[in-house]
Amino acid sequence: MMTQGSLHFEPPTKDPLEKAFLRFHSENPHIARLLAAKALKLRECGERRWGIGALFESLRYDLAVQTRGAAFKLNNNHRAFYVRLLEDRHPELQGFFSKRRSAADGKGKQ
Repeated sequence: MMTQGSLHFEPPTKDPLEKAFLRFHSENPHIARLLAAKALKLRECGERRWGIGALFESLRYDLAVQTRGAAFKLNNNHRAFYVRLLEDRHPELQGFFSKRRSAADGKGKQ
């Protein structure tokens, strides 16, 4: 079960994509906050639907021009998990993202 403040899946996952996402998210919790800020700003500006891919590319740009040193990588395999996480943390984003069926389905549900 996932809790509001952090990700905890029970029982422990065997899915390698989910494991990779959980590891990345635990090491980089700011990514979810940055994606949420972008999505919430879009909602505030009147957008009704948006794709997580566009947010990922926007965030990639922001991080590229704001950081120096080793390239920071956002894995496209994490997109579906971030959508479910953002919808869980921010109910106002329910239905905002275009989604397909995914291994991440049900992961953001309480």
